[in-house]
Amino acid sequence: MREERNKDIHLKPVAPRKIISVEIVTTLFLRDSLDYIVNYVDADGKPIDLTKLSGSEHAAAKPEYVPAEPSYRYAFHDWDGKEDVLTLCDTCYKQLGEFVKEGRQKGFLSL
Repeated sequence: MREERNKDIHLKPVAPRKIISVEIVTTLFLRDSLDYIVNYVDADGKPIDLTKLSGSEHAAAKPEYVPAEPSYRYAFHDWDGKEDVLTLCDTCYKQLGEFVKEGRQKGFLSL
């Protein structure tokens, strides 16, 4: 973080890379049904008399639209860690707060 801060102040503004993630969701419909009853078969076991079952018609499945919400995160170009820019900033801010607190406790700071 310190290196990025120094680059930003002394060289040129740092432009972190923007990472966009999109999760796409789809619905899969699986269906199985028995539409006929075999009443009689011939000598070879092949059906010769079938009865169609009533009420076995299935309504067509309607796909449900689920919008894909993108998520954004920012990372420094040379950073190999898992933390993004906002997480690193938060960590540094907390460390600075602890530094100031310790300085006050030891009498180095009178803020």
